[in-house]
Amino acid sequence: MRTRIIALVLLFSAVTAASSSAQGDLGLRGIGGQIGFTDMGLGNVFTFGGHADCGEFMPNLRLEPSFSYWRKSEFGLSFSLFRLNGDVKYLFPLESAVTPYAGGGLGYARGTVSIGGASASAAELQINLLGGIETQLTPKLRGFGELRIEDSTTHIEFGLTVPMGG
Repeated sequence: MRTRIIALVLLFSAVTAASSSAQGDLGLRGIGGQIGFTDMGLGNVFTFGGHADCGEFMPNLRLEPSFSYWRKSEFGLSFSLFRLNGDVKYLFPLESAVTPYAGGGLGYARGTVSIGGASASAAELQINLLGGIETQLTPKLRGFGELRIEDSTTHIEFGLTVPMGG
């Protein structure tokens, strides 16, 4: 686990250093939220979360950290999962109202299982793969639909982003 954390810190440092020297447009460009569904072997589970558009560090490459959370209780058991993701999206440069994208990144996931007064939790680093489409709904609102694969689990998410800054 310690090796994974060190690798994550080194990767984050390398991306930060590379992006600071690149001719990019980094900075908070938008914030938003998303809802979705996943199946963790418990049937469909409703998820919710938030994200930040941190701008492009190279043409068409957007830095977009996010988080998501879900909780489900059945038969006296309670399951929950919190994910923190650092993703990069490649926005395909099309002359269209809809922009497709693909990307990936690293994530940190912490899951908890509780029964009665006892609980256990575990955490791990994960690799994320994603693809989707986004469109400008109004001058002050973007919408997106996304398919994510995190640690071999598929998520379908829909969200809104409010643009900010330059």
